[in-house]
Amino acid sequence: MEAKIDAKIARIENQIQSVESELLQFQERLVHYQVPPPLDPSEPDGAMKWVTNRICELDEKKQALLAEKQELEELKVHAQNEDLQYIVESSRHRF
Repeated sequence: MEAKIDAKIARIENQIQSVESELLQFQERLVHYQVPPPLDPSEPDGAMKWVTNRICELDEKKQALLAEKQELEELKVHAQNEDLQYIVESSRHRF
């Protein structure tokens, strides 16, 4: 079970790296679009708005992946504790 959890954690870490890389690209684009603000600040440039929205989406995805990774790590610790408890209990029965 631990190997399956480790494999899932590794996949999630790869996804996080991918999201972080894409997030960095969009943040660099946002800097590129930082031109003098429009006269009405409630009406941002379409490209800038799209990039800003994409950054928000990627950040939300990253947070969800980090939460999933945390859950898997907790599950792994729980599984390790159960394995240790089984070993201790089975060794008690032998003696």
